[in-house]
Amino acid sequence: MKKSRIILYAASAAVLLWITGCSQAETETSTPDLPDPVNATETAPKTVPAEQPEAEEQTIIFERSAPSDPTKFQEGVSIDMAGYVQDFFTLDMAETIQRNMEAIVSNDSEGFSEGMSEDVVEQNLNLLAYLHTDGEAIEFQSVDSITYLEKEKRIQIAVSYAIQMKEEVTYGSFEYTLIPEKGTEEDRWIIATMD
Repeated sequence: MKKSRIILYAASAAVLLWITGCSQAETETSTPDLPDPVNATETAPKTVPAEQPEAEEQTIIFERSAPSDPTKFQEGVSIDMAGYVQDFFTLDMAETIQRNMEAIVSNDSEGFSEGMSEDVVEQNLNLLAYLHTDGEAIEFQSVDSITYLEKEKRIQIAVSYAIQMKEEVTYGSFEYTLIPEKGTEEDRWIIATMD
């Protein structure tokens, strides 16, 4: 009886070692390009530059910094969108965004809806109502980025704002998405979403 237990334990140990060895061999063969972390001499794997397809996305990124002194909050639009016109971002687009921000600050739902796709006016009016829930004052402070998604035919403009509620100032940002207006030439872009 003791002899059969010893043989059983020995066979179990041999099978366990064999399984462990096989799984280790599979791991080593499935990732041959990774350096051994203990003996690695390079800090990062080398990459071979691939042939780049034609650009489908163009981004203009701007530095932004929130004011260090919240007492300098000034209700209004501290951004001149015309100053951001370049490449794919036209003066017409800049003026559409500028008017929309001014309408948000003044809580003007009619002005807010101008330059906006009729399909999304009601949805975007919810954002306007939310921003003015308790009579907050709003300041648009900076443009973070402007991105042209050529394949999707969309332009996204990320803007930062501050909202003053009583004595507290909070900061946030949202993104305008512009699309070509249906039934017109592609040079007329309208606001589709505001997230």
